[in-house]
Amino acid sequence: MPWIMEIQILFTPLVLLGKKTIFAAYLSEDLIESVKKIPRVINCVQNRKFKSMAYYNKNYILKETQWNGLNVRNNTDLHLSLISQGIYDEKLINQYDTNYYYPKSAGKDVDLYILDSGFNLKNEEFSNTHERSVKCEGVAYEGKISENLPLDKCYGDIKKDHGSKVADAAAGIKHGVANKANLHLIVHGNETLDLISNLIFVRDHLKNPHKTVINCSFGEYYTYDRLKSDEILITISDLFKELTNKGVIVVAAAGNDCEILSINDEVTFPCVLDDVICVGGIESINLEENKEKIMISNNYKKASFSNQGYGVNIYAPFFANVSYIPFETGIYTEEIVIGTSFSSPIVAGVISTILSEFPKKKFNKESMFNYLSEVGEKNVLKGLSSKSNNLLINNGKRIVYSRDNIYHGCGNHSGNKKCESEKCCSISGECLNMSDEQCFISEGCQDT
Repeated sequence: MPWIMEIQILFTPLVLLGKKTIFAAYLSEDLIESVKKIPRVINCVQNRKFKSMAYYNKNYILKETQWNGLNVRNNTDLHLSLISQGIYDEKLINQYDTNYYYPKSAGKDVDLYILDSGFNLKNEEFSNTHERSVKCEGVAYEGKISENLPLDKCYGDIKKDHGSKVADAAAGIKHGVANKANLHLIVHGNETLDLISNLIFVRDHLKNPHKTVINCSFGEYYTYDRLKSDEILITISDLFKELTNKGVIVVAAAGNDCEILSINDEVTFPCVLDDVICVGGIESINLEENKEKIMISNNYKKASFSNQGYGVNIYAPFFANVSYIPFETGIYTEEIVIGTSFSSPIVAGVISTILSEFPKKKFNKESMFNYLSEVGEKNVLKGLSSKSNNLLINNGKRIVYSRDNIYHGCGNHSGNKKCESEKCCSISGECLNMSDEQCFISEGCQDT
Protein backbone atom coordinates (compact mmCIF):
# COMPACT_ATOMS: atom_id res chain seq x y z
CA MET A 1 0.00 0.00 0.00
CA PRO A 2 2.24 2.84 -1.26
CA TRP A 3 -0.04 5.62 -0.02
CA ILE A 4 0.60 4.49 3.60
CA MET A 5 4.32 4.93 3.01
CA GLU A 6 3.68 8.49 1.87
CA ILE A 7 1.72 9.17 5.04
CA GLN A 8 4.52 7.83 7.19
CA ILE A 9 6.94 10.24 5.53
CA LEU A 10 4.62 13.20 6.14
CA PHE A 11 4.14 12.52 9.85
CA THR A 12 6.46 14.04 12.48
CA PRO A 13 6.23 12.61 16.02
CA LEU A 14 5.96 15.41 18.59
CA VAL A 15 5.43 13.91 22.02
CA LEU A 16 4.65 10.61 23.78
CA LEU A 17 1.83 10.80 26.34
CA GLY A 18 1.45 7.46 28.10
CA LYS A 19 0.26 5.05 25.45
CA LYS A 20 -0.50 7.87 23.01
CA THR A 21 1.82 9.48 20.50
CA ILE A 22 0.92 12.87 18.98
CA PHE A 23 2.01 13.44 15.37
CA ALA A 24 2.02 16.60 13.25
CA ALA A 25 1.42 16.57 9.51
CA TYR A 26 0.22 18.70 6.59
CA LEU A 27 -2.74 16.82 5.09
CA SER A 28 -5.34 17.51 2.45
CA GLU A 29 -9.04 17.14 3.32
CA ASP A 30 -9.26 13.83 1.43
CA LEU A 31 -6.16 12.46 3.12
CA ILE A 32 -7.50 13.31 6.58
CA GLU A 33 -10.38 10.89 6.11
CA SER A 34 -7.97 8.17 4.97
CA VAL A 35 -5.75 8.72 8.02
CA LYS A 36 -8.71 8.40 10.38
CA LYS A 37 -9.33 4.89 9.01
CA ILE A 38 -5.81 3.64 9.78
CA PRO A 39 -5.79 1.09 12.64
CA ARG A 40 -4.94 2.47 16.07
CA VAL A 41 -5.42 6.10 14.93
CA ILE A 42 -7.71 7.71 17.53
CA ASN A 43 -8.47 10.90 15.64
CA CYS A 44 -7.12 13.51 13.25
CA VAL A 45 -7.84 17.09 14.32
CA GLN A 46 -6.81 20.51 13.07
CA ASN A 47 -4.17 22.52 14.92
CA ARG A 48 -5.68 25.48 16.77
CA LYS A 49 -4.40 28.90 17.83
CA PHE A 50 -4.52 30.37 21.31
CA LYS A 51 -5.60 33.95 21.76
CA SER A 52 -3.12 36.17 23.61
CA MET A 53 -4.55 37.31 26.92
CA ALA A 54 -3.87 41.06 26.85
CA TYR A 55 -3.10 42.89 30.05
CA TYR A 56 -5.57 45.61 29.06
CA ASN A 57 -9.36 45.35 29.20
CA LYS A 58 -10.86 46.24 25.83
CA ASN A 59 -14.43 46.44 27.13
CA TYR A 60 -13.46 48.75 29.98
CA ILE A 61 -11.58 51.05 27.59
CA LEU A 62 -14.58 51.26 25.25
CA LYS A 63 -16.86 51.98 28.20
CA GLU A 64 -14.56 54.68 29.56
CA THR A 65 -13.95 56.40 26.23
CA GLN A 66 -17.35 55.81 24.58
CA TRP A 67 -15.51 54.87 21.38
CA ASN A 68 -17.21 52.62 18.85
CA GLY A 69 -14.07 50.55 18.29
CA LEU A 70 -10.53 50.23 19.60
CA ASN A 71 -7.18 50.12 17.82
CA VAL A 72 -3.98 49.29 19.69
CA ARG A 73 -0.50 50.04 18.35
CA ASN A 74 1.77 47.79 20.40
CA ASN A 75 5.09 48.92 21.88
CA THR A 76 5.12 52.21 20.02
CA ASP A 77 6.51 55.73 20.42
CA LEU A 78 6.37 57.52 23.74
CA HIS A 79 4.58 60.56 22.29
CA LEU A 80 1.73 58.18 21.38
CA SER A 81 1.52 55.99 24.47
CA LEU A 82 1.68 59.05 26.73
CA ILE A 83 -1.45 60.67 25.27
CA SER A 84 -3.59 57.52 25.64
CA GLN A 85 -3.20 56.94 29.37
CA GLY A 86 -3.42 58.94 32.56
CA ILE A 87 -0.47 59.96 34.70
CA TYR A 88 2.06 57.15 35.05
CA ASP A 89 3.51 56.63 38.54
CA GLU A 90 6.33 54.13 39.16
CA LYS A 91 4.97 53.63 42.66
CA LEU A 92 1.68 52.28 41.29
CA ILE A 93 2.66 50.68 37.97
CA ASN A 94 5.35 48.02 37.78
CA GLN A 95 6.05 48.35 34.04
CA TYR A 96 5.18 51.31 31.81
CA ASP A 97 2.58 50.57 29.14
CA THR A 98 4.12 51.42 25.75
CA ASN A 99 0.93 50.81 23.75
CA TYR A 100 -1.00 53.52 21.91
CA TYR A 101 -4.77 53.14 22.30
CA TYR A 102 -6.96 55.12 19.92
CA PRO A 103 -10.38 55.02 18.24
CA LYS A 104 -10.72 52.64 15.33
CA SER A 105 -11.93 55.52 13.16
CA ALA A 106 -8.46 57.12 13.62
CA GLY A 107 -9.43 60.44 12.03
CA LYS A 108 -11.26 58.94 9.05
CA ASP A 109 -13.25 61.47 6.97
CA VAL A 110 -11.67 64.39 8.86
CA ASP A 111 -9.82 66.99 6.78
CA LEU A 112 -6.51 67.93 8.40
CA TYR A 113 -4.81 70.94 6.82
CA ILE A 114 -1.12 71.38 7.61
CA LEU A 115 0.37 74.76 6.76
CA ASP A 116 4.16 74.43 6.74
CA SER A 117 7.43 75.05 4.92
CA GLY A 118 7.71 71.90 2.79
CA PHE A 119 6.60 68.27 2.46
CA ASN A 120 7.85 65.03 0.96
CA LEU A 121 5.17 62.48 1.81
CA LYS A 122 5.89 59.92 -0.88
CA ASN A 123 6.83 57.23 1.64
CA GLU A 124 5.39 54.34 3.64
CA GLU A 125 3.98 56.55 6.39
CA PHE A 126 1.35 57.88 4.00
CA SER A 127 0.82 54.83 1.77
CA ASN A 128 -2.71 54.01 3.01
CA THR A 129 -4.43 56.11 0.36
CA HIS A 130 -7.12 53.42 0.08
CA GLU A 131 -8.35 54.70 3.47
CA ARG A 132 -7.80 58.43 3.07
CA SER A 133 -6.58 61.13 0.70
CA VAL A 134 -3.12 62.70 0.94
CA LYS A 135 -2.76 65.77 -1.25
CA CYS A 136 -0.35 68.64 -1.77
CA GLU A 137 -2.86 71.43 -2.29
CA GLY A 138 -0.17 73.86 -3.39
CA VAL A 139 2.50 76.42 -2.61
CA ALA A 140 1.78 79.98 -1.49
CA TYR A 141 3.90 82.71 -3.04
CA GLU A 142 3.20 86.45 -3.05
CA GLY A 143 -0.44 85.92 -2.21
CA LYS A 144 -1.12 83.22 -4.80
CA ILE A 145 -1.20 79.43 -4.57
CA SER A 146 0.12 77.10 -7.26
CA GLU A 147 -2.11 74.05 -6.88
CA ASN A 148 -1.93 70.24 -7.08
CA LEU A 149 1.76 69.39 -6.81
CA PRO A 150 3.21 65.83 -6.47
CA LEU A 151 3.70 64.58 -2.90
CA ASP A 152 7.49 64.51 -3.30
CA LYS A 153 7.65 68.02 -4.78
CA CYS A 154 5.53 69.88 -2.27
CA TYR A 155 7.92 72.75 -1.55
CA GLY A 156 8.67 76.36 -2.46
CA ASP A 157 11.89 78.15 -3.38
CA ILE A 158 13.78 76.37 -0.59
CA LYS A 159 13.40 72.66 0.17
CA LYS A 160 12.65 72.25 3.87
CA ASP A 161 11.81 69.04 5.73
CA HIS A 162 9.95 70.63 8.66
CA GLY A 163 6.50 69.95 7.21
CA SER A 164 7.31 66.29 6.49
CA LYS A 165 8.11 65.74 10.16
CA VAL A 166 5.06 67.66 11.38
CA ALA A 167 2.76 65.67 9.08
CA ASP A 168 4.19 62.38 10.33
CA ALA A 169 3.63 63.29 13.99
CA ALA A 170 0.04 64.22 13.20
CA ALA A 171 -1.02 61.47 10.81
CA GLY A 172 1.72 59.00 9.80
CA ILE A 173 0.78 55.31 9.74
CA LYS A 174 3.40 54.30 12.33
CA HIS A 175 4.24 57.52 14.17
CA GLY A 176 1.08 59.59 13.70
CA VAL A 177 -1.83 60.16 16.06
CA ALA A 178 -4.61 60.08 13.43
CA ASN A 179 -3.42 57.81 10.63
CA LYS A 180 -6.67 57.80 8.67
CA ALA A 181 -7.21 61.57 8.53
CA ASN A 182 -7.31 63.18 5.08
CA LEU A 183 -4.18 65.31 4.70
CA HIS A 184 -4.21 68.64 2.88
CA LEU A 185 -0.72 70.12 2.64
CA ILE A 186 -0.12 73.79 1.90
CA VAL A 187 3.38 75.27 1.69
CA HIS A 188 3.97 78.82 2.89
CA GLY A 189 7.06 81.00 3.03
CA ASN A 190 6.70 82.18 6.64
CA GLU A 191 5.30 85.55 5.54
CA THR A 192 2.01 87.14 6.53
CA LEU A 193 0.85 87.41 2.92
CA ASP A 194 1.40 83.67 2.46
CA LEU A 195 -0.64 82.91 5.57
CA ILE A 196 -3.48 85.10 4.31
CA SER A 197 -3.55 83.25 0.97
CA ASN A 198 -3.43 79.89 2.80
CA LEU A 199 -6.39 80.73 5.01
CA ILE A 200 -8.39 82.07 2.08
CA PHE A 201 -7.68 78.82 0.21
CA VAL A 202 -8.96 76.74 3.14
CA ARG A 203 -12.04 78.93 3.45
CA ASP A 204 -12.86 78.71 -0.25
CA HIS A 205 -12.30 74.93 -0.42
CA LEU A 206 -13.99 74.05 2.88
CA LYS A 207 -16.18 70.93 2.48
CA ASN A 208 -16.61 69.58 6.02
CA PRO A 209 -17.01 72.58 8.36
CA HIS A 210 -17.22 70.68 11.65
CA LYS A 211 -14.78 67.98 10.52
CA THR A 212 -11.82 70.18 9.57
CA VAL A 213 -8.64 70.90 11.54
CA ILE A 214 -5.78 73.29 10.71
CA ASN A 215 -2.31 72.87 12.19
CA CYS A 216 0.05 75.85 12.39
CA SER A 217 3.51 74.87 13.64
CA PHE A 218 4.87 78.39 13.24
CA GLY A 219 4.49 81.82 14.78
CA GLU A 220 6.01 85.17 15.64
CA TYR A 221 6.16 87.43 18.69
CA TYR A 222 4.20 90.67 18.81
CA THR A 223 3.06 92.98 21.53
CA TYR A 224 -0.59 92.65 22.36
CA ASP A 225 -1.13 96.29 21.39
CA ARG A 226 0.27 95.65 17.93
CA LEU A 227 -2.14 92.75 17.40
CA LYS A 228 -4.95 95.23 17.90
CA SER A 229 -3.53 97.94 15.61
CA ASP A 230 -1.64 96.23 12.76
CA GLU A 231 -3.99 95.90 9.77
CA ILE A 232 -2.27 92.78 8.37
CA LEU A 233 -2.44 90.99 11.72
CA ILE A 234 -6.05 92.08 12.15
CA THR A 235 -6.85 90.65 8.70
CA ILE A 236 -5.27 87.31 9.63
CA SER A 237 -7.13 87.31 12.95
CA ASP A 238 -10.40 87.97 11.14
CA LEU A 239 -9.75 85.05 8.77
CA PHE A 240 -9.12 82.71 11.69
CA LYS A 241 -12.34 83.94 13.30
CA GLU A 242 -14.27 83.39 10.08
CA LEU A 243 -12.99 79.82 9.81
CA THR A 244 -13.73 79.15 13.48
CA ASN A 245 -17.27 80.45 13.06
CA LYS A 246 -17.69 77.90 10.26
CA GLY A 247 -16.69 75.08 12.63
CA VAL A 248 -13.00 74.73 11.72
CA ILE A 249 -10.67 73.97 14.65
CA VAL A 250 -7.24 75.64 14.53
CA VAL A 251 -4.23 74.41 16.53
CA ALA A 252 -0.89 76.24 16.80
CA ALA A 253 2.52 75.98 18.47
CA ALA A 254 3.32 78.15 21.49
CA GLY A 255 7.03 78.57 20.66
CA ASN A 256 10.36 77.35 21.99
CA ASP A 257 12.05 80.30 23.70
CA CYS A 258 11.34 79.49 27.35
CA GLU A 259 9.20 82.63 27.59
CA ILE A 260 6.42 83.38 30.05
CA LEU A 261 4.08 85.07 27.62
CA SER A 262 2.26 88.11 28.95
CA ILE A 263 -0.40 90.48 27.70
CA ASN A 264 1.81 93.27 29.02
CA ASP A 265 4.78 92.14 26.93
CA GLU A 266 4.98 89.90 23.86
CA VAL A 267 2.72 87.00 22.89
CA THR A 268 2.94 84.28 20.23
CA PHE A 269 0.89 84.90 17.09
CA PRO A 270 -1.30 83.21 15.87
CA CYS A 271 -1.25 80.95 18.95
CA VAL A 272 -2.55 83.70 21.26
CA LEU A 273 -5.77 84.26 19.32
CA ASP A 274 -9.06 83.32 20.98
CA ASP A 275 -9.93 81.28 17.89
CA VAL A 276 -6.83 79.07 18.19
CA ILE A 277 -5.96 76.22 20.56
CA CYS A 278 -2.41 77.07 21.65
CA VAL A 279 -0.09 74.16 22.55
CA GLY A 280 3.00 74.08 24.76
CA GLY A 281 5.29 71.11 25.40
CA ILE A 282 6.29 68.78 28.25
CA GLU A 283 9.63 66.99 28.67
CA SER A 284 8.34 63.41 28.11
CA ILE A 285 11.71 61.91 27.04
CA ASN A 286 14.83 61.59 29.14
CA LEU A 287 17.44 61.61 26.38
CA GLU A 288 20.30 61.19 28.83
CA GLU A 289 18.96 57.80 29.90
CA ASN A 290 18.00 56.92 26.30
CA LYS A 291 14.57 55.64 27.30
CA GLU A 292 12.67 56.82 24.25
CA LYS A 293 9.66 54.58 24.89
CA ILE A 294 9.46 54.72 28.68
CA MET A 295 7.88 57.63 30.55
CA ILE A 296 9.47 58.85 33.78
CA SER A 297 7.08 60.44 36.25
CA ASN A 298 9.52 63.32 36.88
CA ASN A 299 9.10 64.36 33.24
CA TYR A 300 5.51 65.49 33.73
CA LYS A 301 6.75 69.06 33.60
CA LYS A 302 7.01 71.89 31.13
CA ALA A 303 9.77 71.31 28.61
CA SER A 304 12.64 73.64 29.42
CA PHE A 305 12.41 75.49 26.09
CA SER A 306 8.63 75.57 25.74
CA ASN A 307 6.82 78.86 26.15
CA GLN A 308 4.06 79.16 28.73
CA GLY A 309 1.76 81.82 30.07
CA TYR A 310 -0.81 84.01 28.35
CA GLY A 311 -2.70 82.27 25.57
CA VAL A 312 -1.18 78.79 26.03
CA ASN A 313 -4.15 76.45 26.52
CA ILE A 314 -2.82 72.91 26.70
CA TYR A 315 0.42 70.89 26.76
CA ALA A 316 1.54 67.83 24.79
CA PRO A 317 4.80 65.89 24.29
CA PHE A 318 7.68 68.18 23.24
CA PHE A 319 9.51 65.22 21.69
CA ALA A 320 8.29 62.92 18.91
CA ASN A 321 9.65 60.00 16.91
CA VAL A 322 9.17 60.56 13.18
CA SER A 323 10.31 59.08 9.88
CA TYR A 324 10.64 61.00 6.62
CA ILE A 325 12.67 61.27 3.43
CA PRO A 326 14.91 64.38 3.51
CA PHE A 327 14.98 66.41 0.31
CA GLU A 328 18.77 66.60 0.49
CA THR A 329 19.60 62.88 0.77
CA GLY A 330 16.47 61.07 -0.43
CA ILE A 331 17.18 58.39 2.19
CA TYR A 332 14.46 57.15 4.55
CA THR A 333 15.32 58.54 7.99
CA GLU A 334 14.02 58.05 11.53
CA GLU A 335 14.80 60.53 14.28
CA ILE A 336 13.60 62.17 17.47
CA VAL A 337 12.42 65.73 16.85
CA ILE A 338 11.81 68.39 19.47
CA GLY A 339 9.73 71.52 19.84
CA THR A 340 6.18 72.76 20.16
CA SER A 341 6.13 72.40 16.36
CA PHE A 342 5.44 68.74 17.17
CA SER A 343 3.34 69.28 20.29
CA SER A 344 0.83 71.10 18.08
CA PRO A 345 0.27 68.33 15.46
CA ILE A 346 -0.05 65.78 18.27
CA VAL A 347 -3.01 67.78 19.60
CA ALA A 348 -4.34 68.30 16.07
CA GLY A 349 -4.20 64.52 15.62
CA VAL A 350 -6.07 63.87 18.87
CA ILE A 351 -8.75 66.35 17.80
CA SER A 352 -9.03 64.57 14.44
CA THR A 353 -9.65 61.22 16.17
CA ILE A 354 -12.33 62.79 18.36
CA LEU A 355 -14.08 64.34 15.36
CA SER A 356 -14.07 61.01 13.49
CA GLU A 357 -15.28 59.04 16.50
CA PHE A 358 -18.24 61.32 17.26
CA PRO A 359 -19.46 62.24 13.76
CA LYS A 360 -22.90 63.40 14.88
CA LYS A 361 -21.49 66.05 17.20
CA LYS A 362 -20.85 69.46 15.66
CA PHE A 363 -17.70 70.45 17.50
CA ASN A 364 -16.25 73.93 17.24
CA LYS A 365 -13.17 75.41 18.87
CA GLU A 366 -14.92 76.16 22.15
CA SER A 367 -16.73 72.83 22.54
CA MET A 368 -13.62 70.89 21.49
CA PHE A 369 -11.46 72.66 24.05
CA ASN A 370 -14.10 71.96 26.69
CA TYR A 371 -13.95 68.27 25.74
CA LEU A 372 -10.14 68.25 25.89
CA SER A 373 -10.33 69.91 29.31
CA GLU A 374 -12.76 67.26 30.51
CA VAL A 375 -10.66 64.25 29.46
CA GLY A 376 -7.22 65.81 29.95
CA GLU A 377 -5.06 65.62 33.06
CA LYS A 378 -5.46 68.82 35.08
CA ASN A 379 -2.93 70.46 37.41
CA VAL A 380 -0.36 67.67 37.14
CA LEU A 381 2.47 69.47 35.31
CA LYS A 382 5.39 70.98 37.16
CA GLY A 383 7.36 74.05 36.10
CA LEU A 384 4.39 76.20 35.12
CA SER A 385 3.70 79.65 36.48
CA SER A 386 0.58 80.15 38.58
CA LYS A 387 -1.08 82.02 35.70
CA SER A 388 -0.44 79.26 33.15
CA ASN A 389 -3.20 76.85 32.17
CA ASN A 390 -2.12 73.48 33.61
CA LEU A 391 -3.68 70.92 31.26
CA LEU A 392 -2.07 67.83 29.65
CA ILE A 393 -3.55 66.34 26.47
CA ASN A 394 -5.33 62.98 26.63
CA ASN A 395 -7.42 61.29 23.94
CA GLY A 396 -10.07 59.98 26.34
CA LYS A 397 -8.46 56.72 27.43
CA ARG A 398 -7.24 57.52 30.96
CA ILE A 399 -6.87 54.16 32.70
CA VAL A 400 -3.19 53.26 33.25
CA TYR A 401 -2.07 49.65 32.72
CA SER A 402 1.11 47.77 33.61
CA ARG A 403 2.67 45.70 30.82
CA ASP A 404 3.42 42.85 33.22
CA ASN A 405 0.02 43.15 34.93
CA ILE A 406 1.64 43.92 38.29
CA TYR A 407 0.16 46.82 40.26
CA HIS A 408 1.03 48.45 43.55
CA GLY A 409 -2.06 50.58 44.00
CA CYS A 410 -5.71 50.97 43.09
CA GLY A 411 -8.04 52.99 40.90
CA ASN A 412 -7.79 54.33 37.37
CA HIS A 413 -4.08 55.09 37.60
CA SER A 414 -3.38 51.51 38.69
CA GLY A 415 -5.25 49.29 36.22
CA ASN A 416 -8.60 49.97 37.94
CA LYS A 417 -7.61 47.57 40.71
CA LYS A 418 -9.90 47.37 43.74
CA CYS A 419 -8.96 47.49 47.41
CA GLU A 420 -9.76 44.71 49.83
CA SER A 421 -12.86 45.06 52.01
CA GLU A 422 -12.91 47.76 54.67
CA LYS A 423 -10.49 49.89 52.67
CA CYS A 424 -10.89 52.75 50.21
CA CYS A 425 -8.92 53.87 47.15
CA SER A 426 -7.54 57.37 47.69
CA ILE A 427 -7.12 60.00 44.99
CA SER A 428 -3.41 59.12 44.90
CA GLY A 429 -4.13 55.43 44.20
CA GLU A 430 -3.42 54.04 47.68
CA CYS A 431 -5.58 51.59 49.61
CA LEU A 432 -6.29 53.17 53.01
CA ASN A 433 -8.32 52.25 56.06
CA MET A 434 -11.88 53.55 55.89
CA SER A 435 -11.23 55.76 58.92
CA ASP A 436 -8.60 57.77 57.02
CA GLU A 437 -9.79 61.26 56.09
CA GLN A 438 -8.71 60.65 52.45
CA CYS A 439 -11.55 58.13 52.21
CA PHE A 440 -14.10 60.94 52.11
CA ILE A 441 -15.55 61.71 48.68
CA SER A 442 -14.74 65.36 49.30
CA GLU A 443 -11.05 64.37 49.43
CA GLY A 444 -11.22 62.63 46.05
CA CYS A 445 -11.79 59.03 47.16
CA GLN A 446 -12.05 56.91 43.98
CA ASP A 447 -13.81 53.84 45.36
CA THR A 448 -14.74 51.99 48.55
